[in-house]
This record gives sequence, C-alpha cells and structure tokens, in this order.
Amino acid sequence: MNMRAFHRILASVILLLSIFSAPEPVYAEIKNFSVNSSADTSDADPGNGVCANSSGQCTLRAAMEEAGSLYPAHTVNIGFNLPYPHTIILTDNLPQLFANVVNENLYRVIIDGNYEFGGFEGSSADTTISGLQLQKFTNSAIFDVVSGTDFITNNVIIDNGGSGILLGGSSSNDGTMTIRATISVTIPLAN
Repeated sequence: MNMRAFHRILASVILLLSIFSAPEPVYAEIKNFSVNSSADTSDADPGNGVCANSSGQCTLRAAMEEAGSLYPAHTVNIGFNLPYPHTIILTDNLPQLFANVVNENLYRVIIDGNYEFGGFEGSSADTTISGLQLQKFTNSAIFDVVSGTDFITNNVIIDNGGSGILLGGSSSNDGTMTIRATISVTIPLAN
C-alpha cells in the first residue's frame, strides 16, 4: 500500500470516529433577572427570556414565571434592585420555584403573604433562597420537596400560619437541603 492510499484510509477513519464520538456536554444557559418593582404582577410574555410585566418592569412573580417557562434549558438567578421600602405584598400564591432567589444587597427584601397566600414551593430544580424576610404566609413560607441541591441561607421567616420551612418528599426523591443562619419564628395568627 502506498502512502497516499494509507493517508486516505487514515483520514476516513478519523472522519468516521469524529462523527460517532461522544457528544459534547450541553450546559444550561444562565439567565439573570433583576427585580426592580415591588408590584406583584405577572410576566407579559413567559418564555421569551425577558422578565417584564405589561409595564416593562421586572417583578418577583414575573421573574419566577419566566424561570418556570425556561427550565430546564436555563439556570435562572433572580436578584433584587428595589427602591425603598423593600416590601413585596403578594396578591396570589407564588408560582413554583425553578430559580435561585438571592438578595445580595445589604438591605433585606420583605416578601409578605398578607395572611392569604403561599410562599416559595420548591421543584426539581436546584435552588437557593437567601437574604429575604418571608412573613405572613397562610402556611409555610418555604415548602421544599427536597429533590435537588437546595440552600436556604440568611433569611428571616416570621409570623406564618404554619411552619416557617416545611420539607417534604418521598422515598423516590433524591436531594439535599442545607439551611444556614436562618431565623424562623412562628407567631400564632390573631383571631
């Protein structure tokens, strides 16, 4: 066999191996949403990759709805850039959580369930909830099914109708929960 034929065969083998080789790993794209309105309004167009209510503002609810529509193709981080006072009073139960909700500012953002609505409900996504004050929810401020790697850190959870943090799941759930430096106080609701 001459060298030219050998090189053609070698090139063909390399081409075939490249076609049938293991695919490159696909990593979820990261989306960052910055909540800049304390209104409790929905996302105008869930799934378009933009957190914006009908007024063009990014609310917590809009960010959570957008995160739910983008999961699992995207990892979503929700942060806060709110004017003072930093209180979001809910008008409905929060959507299921498919994002990291992290307040990295020096001030605490208050999310108030108004004694009527439910708080953060975990999902199969890995999540972090940090730097918030969660208050006045009808049941738990955080209900997590513990099926991912979840972190609840540096929160104040007060004055809720049920427990501050409720962990659930079944034997088929596989996950870990880390709770650090979180203050949780249950105060009985007034009649």
